[in-house]
Amino acid sequence: MGESDDRHRESERLRRTVQLMQAAGLNASCAYDLQRDVFVKLLRNAAFNSICALTGLPMEWLPLTPSVRELTLTVMDEVVEIACTRLRRARGSEGLPRA
Repeated sequence: MGESDDRHRESERLRRTVQLMQAAGLNASCAYDLQRDVFVKLLRNAAFNSICALTGLPMEWLPLTPSVRELTLTVMDEVVEIACTRLRRARGSEGLPRA
């Protein structure tokens, strides 16, 4: 869990929320760079979920087969490229310096 304001901080509100979730038996922790964590989750889900669905393989088998491992890395590279392109476009359209 984290704050969505990109200030990379742990607020009192966030601390209380995480404590309540942990007290309820849930695995919760503070994320200090929420945008990064969300992107990493998207990156993993896009690669692993789609390849597991298409191949029928469990996720832990993906790195064991060279061709499947290569496909996984290719999908991840493509997700990163799409994200970078979208970020450059967003910055350009708002008059911000391009990345």
